[in-house]
Amino acid sequence: MKRTLVLGTLASGAAALLLCTPMTMADPNDVHPPTSGVGVSPHNLNGFEGLVIENEEICRPCHTPHNALDYQVLWNHEIDGSKSYPLYNTFHTDTKYKDNYVGLDEASRLCLSCHDGAIAVDNYGGKTGGTHFVTGERAVGADGLGNDHPIGLFYPIQPDGVPGGSAHAYRDPDDPEFNEGGIGTSKGVQLLTMPDGQKGVGCRSCHHSHNSSLGDFKRVPNTYSWLCSRCHLK
Repeated sequence: MKRTLVLGTLASGAAALLLCTPMTMADPNDVHPPTSGVGVSPHNLNGFEGLVIENEEICRPCHTPHNALDYQVLWNHEIDGSKSYPLYNTFHTDTKYKDNYVGLDEASRLCLSCHDGAIAVDNYGGKTGGTHFVTGERAVGADGLGNDHPIGLFYPIQPDGVPGGSAHAYRDPDDPEFNEGGIGTSKGVQLLTMPDGQKGVGCRSCHHSHNSSLGDFKRVPNTYSWLCSRCHLK
C-alpha cells in the first residue's frame, strides 16, 4: 500500500508539472531560407534559368515523400531508363578499358536525368513539358561521356599494366586513405554497386549531390590532385 501511495503521489506531481509548464509550439510561419547544404548550392534549382519551384521547396525537383516515380531515394524527376550514353570505353581503342565496363549504376542515371541536357530540369512530379535545361559543360551527357572520367566500370583493385611498359596502380579500397577526408561527416571517394553487383565507379564516387562547399560537389578537395590520388597511386 505504501508503494502504491508513493507512485500515485509521483504521478500526480508529474501531471501537475505538465499542466503548469508552458508548452512551446513551433511557429509554422517562423521559417528561414537555408544557410547551408543543398539550399545554398547550385542544386537549389529555385531560380535556375528563371525556374520557379512551388513554395520554394528545394527538394521537390528530385525527391518527394509520396508517389515517387522511382523507389530509389523517393525520386521525383523524369528518368529515361532506355537512353544510351556513349561512355569513355566507346571512344577508347584499348580493350583493357572496354573489358572493365559493366554499365551505369542507378545513381549515375539519376544525375544524368538533368545533366544529359535532354531531360528538362522542371520535368518533375509527373511533368514532362519542361523548358529549362542544363547546358554547356555541365550537360556532361549531351554528346556522350567519352571525354569525361570513366563511369560504369568496375574498380580495378590490382595494378593494371598498360602498353609501353608503364603501369597504372590503384589504391586498395580497404586502405584507410581511400575514402578519407570527406566533406562534413561523409566519407570521401566511394565505390558504387554496378548492375552486375561488382563495386565500381559512378558520378557519386567523386561527387556529393547535397554539399558543394568544396565546389562542383566534390567529395574531397582536389588541391594537389588529392581527390585523384584517393584511387590513383602516383
